[in-house]
Amino acid sequence: MMVTRALASALVVAATLVVAPSLAVAQQPARDTVRVTGSSTLYGFATRVAEAFGRTSHHRTPVVESSGTGGGFARFCSGLDINTPDIVLASRRVLDSEIDACHDNGVDALTEFKIGYGGLVVVQASSAQPLDLTRRQLWLALAAQVPIDGRLVPNPYRTWRDIGPGLPEVAIRIYGPPPTSGTRDSLIKLVMEAPCEADSYISSLAEADKRRVCAALREDGAYINVGEDDGELIKRVAASPDAAGIVGLHAATEAPGRLTYAAIEGVQPSMESIRDSRYPLFRALYFYLKTDHLGRVAGLKSFVRAFVSDDAVGPDGYLIDAGLIPLAPTELEAMQARAAALPDR
Repeated sequence: MMVTRALASALVVAATLVVAPSLAVAQQPARDTVRVTGSSTLYGFATRVAEAFGRTSHHRTPVVESSGTGGGFARFCSGLDINTPDIVLASRRVLDSEIDACHDNGVDALTEFKIGYGGLVVVQASSAQPLDLTRRQLWLALAAQVPIDGRLVPNPYRTWRDIGPGLPEVAIRIYGPPPTSGTRDSLIKLVMEAPCEADSYISSLAEADKRRVCAALREDGAYINVGEDDGELIKRVAASPDAAGIVGLHAATEAPGRLTYAAIEGVQPSMESIRDSRYPLFRALYFYLKTDHLGRVAGLKSFVRAFVSDDAVGPDGYLIDAGLIPLAPTELEAMQARAAALPDR
């Protein structure tokens, strides 16, 4: 998918967007190594693809860094200079504001690839009493402000029992991702927005106020920003029987025996419950290509094709073995056709 600011609002439904050609660039490769940045959730997947690509092709192994989805887009959209990243990993779809930033810096042509699906999970130490939460209860635990008696007040809930009588008398302490993380964006989208906007008081607010209230997380110590390191979040949760954490399913599965998962709306997260959409906190995973770097970076098109190949993301691909939930066959075929159709420049 070619993404342009003028058609950003059509991203959700469009299959392919055509953009005006940007400035001409040099045709000879200016760099011999592909550079990838972005989502910590996709970092492990991208690293595996890069390593396989380095072993099986005549190109150098791509350099992959974890900077968070938001931080990755900031670097990716900073310009067309050869020192800027070629690919950004994203655990949610590109935002209109990021398309604007790209456009402002001359990055007018980017191509979207969906690689599979993942889940957002609430994890606890394996020794903890497992939580069974609704999205409304999770919103009430996380929100900076909640409506009480017809007005918004700073979140007064200190224990899970304050939110629901069947929940434990344990202080709310939730480790989670920072503002630069795509997982944080997914948390707002998948957990916060629906129950917040369904509240009768909040639904009566002006649209801008509604968005502000529904996106604001607590800053009173109940929600603890851990940073981009999923391993650090898991370490803290595993060592704290009374704490919980919010992290991508793939990261959680890499700590077997140390964590347990909270049920959401009565459904436990798993590859099966995400694949059939029973588990409510699932999300698509993407990467975006800076199309103008094709022909300027040796192996870039080949790396993109490797990333969406059957070997990597097909039903029996090595990323599926690593925890990625596969695309439907028609989705995968569309991504492979998009990669094959990229210009050689």
